Amino acid sequence: MREHPDLPSNLYRAFCAAKELGSADRSALVKELAAGSAVHADEDPIPYGVEPNGRSLEALARYAAEQQLLASPPAVESMFAPGDYPPA
Repeated sequence: MREHPDLPSNLYRAFCAAKELGSADRSALVKELAAGSAVHADEDPIPYGVEPNGRSLEALARYAAEQQLLASPPAVESMFAPGDYPPA
């Protein structure tokens, strides 16, 4: 991280760009997922970012602590490298 402090945000941007490139192919998948789940056709079934995944990340941390994989559940913000992460 010290040698490449922009690596986390650049990697995030690369994943967002790849996701955007695949969005046309994803439209059929989104419709299929929406038909059988709580995901609506206009929602992203695979959201990126801490905010849209906060509840899942908190649950993951809590379960890891309950299973004694971690001493205590960490704060969600501490799970990620600091940086400039644009909205997905």
